[in-house]
Amino acid sequence: IGGTLIGLAVAWVMRKLHKFLPTDANVDIILTLIAPYIMYIVANEVGASGVLAVVAGGMYMSFHLTSILAASTSNKGWAVWDILGFVLNGLAFMLIGLAFMLIGLALPEVLIGIEAEGMSLATATNYGLLITGVVVGVRLLSSYGALLITQVMKHFITVADRRNLGFRLPLVLGWAGMRGVLSLAVALSIPLTLENGEPFPHRNLFLYITFIVILVTLLVQGLSLPALIRWANFPDYEDHIPEAEAESLIRKTLAQAALDYMQEHYKEGITDSFLLQNQKDIWQYQLDLSKSNTTPEERKKYIAILHHQREILQQLNKNPRIDEEQIRNFHRQLNLEEEKWEVN
Repeated sequence: IGGTLIGLAVAWVMRKLHKFLPTDANVDIILTLIAPYIMYIVANEVGASGVLAVVAGGMYMSFHLTSILAASTSNKGWAVWDILGFVLNGLAFMLIGLAFMLIGLALPEVLIGIEAEGMSLATATNYGLLITGVVVGVRLLSSYGALLITQVMKHFITVADRRNLGFRLPLVLGWAGMRGVLSLAVALSIPLTLENGEPFPHRNLFLYITFIVILVTLLVQGLSLPALIRWANFPDYEDHIPEAEAESLIRKTLAQAALDYMQEHYKEGITDSFLLQNQKDIWQYQLDLSKSNTTPEERKKYIAILHHQREILQQLNKNPRIDEEQIRNFHRQLNLEEEKWEVN
C-alpha cells in the first residue's frame, strides 16, 4: 500500500511539472526517464516497495499521457524508450551469459567449499533437484489456482475471461517458468562474510543449489517447452481482430468521430477553411474506401511519388535560407506515410 501510494504521489507531482514548467520535448523525455528512479528511491527510503511504486506511478502516467506530453514529444519519447528497452534487454542477456561464466569459473571453488562443510556432492545435488521440484510445482499450482479463481470470479466480474480454457493452458504457463538472471543475481548478492567477519553459513551450498535450479529449468523446461506447446494444440481464442481489419476499423471510427464533431461544432465554417475542408475530404475518403481495397500496383505508384518528394527535399535542403530541421521534419512525415502503406 505504501509503495503504491508513493508511486501515485510522485507521478502526480511529475505530471504537474510537465504541465507547468516551460519544458521542451527533450526535457520532458528526460523527466520520463528519471521519474521511475525517483519513485523507487523515495519508496525504498521509507521502507515501502519500490517495485510497486514504479508500477503504480507508471500506470498513472501512462493513463494521463495525452494530457502530459505533446504529440511531438510523445513520438520522440516512444523512439527513445524503444531504443532504451532494446539496449536494456540486450544487456540483460549479456549479463546472463556473463553470470553463467562467472558461476562456472567459481564452481570448482564452490564444490570445494561444500565438501569442506562436510556435505557430499550427491547430497548437495539432491537438495538442488528438490528445490527445483518445489519451484516448478509452486508455479504450476499458482497457474491452476489462477484458472480456478478466474472460473469462480467470472460470475461476479464482467472482465474475467468467460471461455473454457481447459487444463492445458495453465500447464504450459506453469512449465514456462525457467529461472535465470534474477535467481543468479540474488544468489551472487549473498555476502561472503557476516558483520562479525565470519564466513556466511552455507553460501557455497546456496550458489550450487541456484546453479542446479537454473540449469535444470533451462535445459529440461526450455528444451521441452516447444513440444509441450505443440501437444497443447491451443484453439484460436480470437483475442484480437486481424491487424489489417483492426487498423481499418480504427481509422474509420476516428474518421467518423471527427466528421461528427466537425458537423456538430463547426458546421458553418467548414467551407470557409481550406484546412477543415481538406481534412473533411480525407476523413470522408477513409470512410468510403478502406486502405485494404487498394491494389499493390497503386501502393507502388504512391510510394514512388513519396520517393520523388524525398529527392525534392534533398534539393530544398541546399537552400541556405531553409532550416535543416524543417527538412528533417518533412522527411519524418514522408517516412511515416511510406511505412503506413508498406505494411500491406
